[in-house]
Amino acid sequence: MATTERPRGSETAQPASRAPETGAPPVRPLWQRLTWLVVIWAASVMALGALAWGIRQFMQAAGLSTP
Repeated sequence: MATTERPRGSETAQPASRAPETGAPPVRPLWQRLTWLVVIWAASVMALGALAWGIRQFMQAAGLSTP
């Protein structure tokens, strides 16, 4: 049974190209990617706050509030 093995390190034999592949979407600038990160983070914090507020309202309506 014959096997074809590539020598170790052959995956990195060619230098990495920074140019996008043909048909691939262009890489967005860093500031746009960081802006999206901040927007998604802020939306998740607001959603968690709204959920916590809703649970608190439910608990107060059920008489589970502390004095």
